[in-house]
Amino acid sequence: QGGNDVNYEAAFQKRKQAPVTESNPSSKPKVTEVRTGKETDITTSYQQHLKRLIADNNSDIQSSQKKIEELHTLIDTKNKDNKKLQSIYDA
Repeated sequence: QGGNDVNYEAAFQKRKQAPVTESNPSSKPKVTEVRTGKETDITTSYQQHLKRLIADNNSDIQSSQKKIEELHTLIDTKNKDNKKLQSIYDA
């Protein structure tokens, strides 16, 4: 991965931990954080990043399952060969 990658977890935690601003709690109602376009963009970007990771993981799983099936086939073939060789040896 390149050096321009966004640290999504750090950005998410920073936004999550941003303090809520209040000037005087007794005279004014609580002011809550308003999402800016940048925060929405980082959330959307992070969601897209997670989708890519999920897709990559699913692809890796499928590839690994195919390799496992190939290994099972190879094992079965070798077991059959060994049985034939054992029969010849025992004869």
